[in-house]
Amino acid sequence: MPMRNRKRVFYNSHGDAALYAMIRAAAGEDVELMTLERDDDGERKSKLAEADAVIVAATRLSEELVAAAPRLAFVHHQGVGYHDTVAWQALAKRQIPLALTPGGTAESVAEQTIMFILAVLRMLPYADSELRQGRFHVNAIRPITRDLSGRTVGILGLGRIGKAVARRLKPFDVKVIYRDILAMTFFKVTAAFLVIAVYRLFGVY
Repeated sequence: MPMRNRKRVFYNSHGDAALYAMIRAAAGEDVELMTLERDDDGERKSKLAEADAVIVAATRLSEELVAAAPRLAFVHHQGVGYHDTVAWQALAKRQIPLALTPGGTAESVAEQTIMFILAVLRMLPYADSELRQGRFHVNAIRPITRDLSGRTVGILGLGRIGKAVARRLKPFDVKVIYRDILAMTFFKVTAAFLVIAVYRLFGVY
C-alpha cells in the first residue's frame, strides 16, 4: 500500500526493536507506525507533527506535545490510567477522542500479583539475593516461609484486576475477603472460593 494512503500512528514512548516489531505486527499494513530513535522530546515533536494518531504508554502526552500534533485525530492509551499520562483536557478542547484499553493488562497484572504473593510467602527475593552471593540456605528459611493454601487473602478493589486475581486464587484453597467502592454485596464464585460481604475486610457492616 502506498505510504501516503496509510494512517500515521506515533508510539509516544521510546522502546526497543522487539517492542516496535510487536506493535507493527498487531497494527497491520494499513498503518505506518512512527517510533523514536531515542527518548528525546525534539524528535517526539517532529514525529507528532506528522501523526494522525498517537499510542500513549508510560511517557506522558503533555499539552505541549498535543500542541505539536496539528493533524492529531485520535489518541489510544495503552491501559486505563490516563489521568497521569494524557493531557486529556487539551484533547477535549480539540474534540480528539481518547480510547482506553480496559482489558489489556488485567490478566497479566493478576498473574504478576499471584507471583508476588508466592514470592513473599516463600521469601524468594531474600533467597535469590543470598544465592547470588554464594549462600545457599538449604534449611535455614524453611521454618519461616509460608504456604498460600489455607490463608486469608484481602483484595482492595474488586474490578477487572481484582476479579482476575480472585479467580486465580481459587485453586490455592484460600479464604478471600474484599472491599470495593461499588455496592457489590456478593461476588459470584465456585466451591473453593468463599463469598464474603463487601465490607468484611475492614470489619464494617
